[in-house]
Amino acid sequence: MGRTGHLSNMRGQGRGPRPRSNGSDRGPLRKIVGSEYLPGGRTWETLECGHQQLARRDLMGETNAVRRRCPKCKKGLPPDVKPAVSE
Repeated sequence: MGRTGHLSNMRGQGRGPRPRSNGSDRGPLRKIVGSEYLPGGRTWETLECGHQQLARRDLMGETNAVRRRCPKCKKGLPPDVKPAVSE
């Protein structure tokens, strides 16, 4: 007797891969305007929107980037620091 409701039987039923998102569910890209080194070798980055976050790291160290995604902008949170105003 087969198991009709089991997941192994659902694999071959043409369900296909999930549709890929276009990136709209991710935070917006913001330029990095400043960085500050913390004790322990980590870097605190300030984005153009005024939010701050720790720099991304992998096994080789921090990743070098000009822009990063801001999850705080996606959530609609107020800035951590006042954005610089050019006169």
